[in-house]
Amino acid sequence: ATYFGEDRPICVSRELSKLHEENVRGTVKEVIAHFETKAPKGEIVVVVGGKDPKEKK
Repeated sequence: ATYFGEDRPICVSRELSKLHEENVRGTVKEVIAHFETKAPKGEIVVVVGGKDPKEKK
């Protein structure tokens, strides 16, 4: 959250193409909150939304 900011859209996908596939989408803050209560297991892929060109550096 420090690098991307708490409001950046993100998706964390787990166990792709398997029986227990899971996709968690939301803001960085929401996804972190989800995984604080349920630690991810297995192989994961993280996709982070791009920066809005209007955002200041």
